[in-house]
Amino acid sequence: MSKVVIGLNDIQDIISARLKPLGFRKKGRSYNRIVADGIVQVIGLQSGMFPIGDSIVPGPRENLYGKFTVNLGVYLPCIPDPDKLHVGLRFFAEYHCRIRSRLGNLINDGSDVWWAIEPPFNVVGGLVAGLIEAKGIPFLNDFGSYERTVAFYERNSKLPFNTDGASALTAAFVYKAIGDVKASMDAFDTAKRFARDRPVSGFMEHIEKMERPSHDSG
Repeated sequence: MSKVVIGLNDIQDIISARLKPLGFRKKGRSYNRIVADGIVQVIGLQSGMFPIGDSIVPGPRENLYGKFTVNLGVYLPCIPDPDKLHVGLRFFAEYHCRIRSRLGNLINDGSDVWWAIEPPFNVVGGLVAGLIEAKGIPFLNDFGSYERTVAFYERNSKLPFNTDGASALTAAFVYKAIGDVKASMDAFDTAKRFARDRPVSGFMEHIEKMERPSHDSG
């Protein structure tokens, strides 16, 4: 086991101790908490890739080996799964989620943050755990129920990690789940308007694919 893995394990132990009382279950580097409406709040630790060669190139190709970041996600069970990608899953990773962010984006003016996996590990773990509690949990709680999710959408006209069109499509299914038929239809119309404005993107086909299992299930 590498020093980086051992160090991240020690950091994660500190984070786990802070998240467990909040109701999060741990699996590997991820945590899940089920809240209202079966929504799953997800926190995941992601370590940097192994280095390639000896050089470090700044910017998009920066060598992140020996560092980690924190991913946040919200899994909405009302969103159709036409490709059956989530069938049988009982634990979700951030990449399964419709709504996502990074902890660094919430604390650093939208910039990404990667923390060094260096001693003292308890200090790093305490720092990141504190940031999760102060910034990450409130972000997740903005989507702690379907009602809160549509309230966020109505305030911002957009959902994190979603384009305007994808936000409207997601909102359409959430409105449908809470029984607001008119708002759901309006959101579908909004999504389709975005799709017509960008016909080369394949977004309309995506909408139709998402709508089909919804209609088939009644």
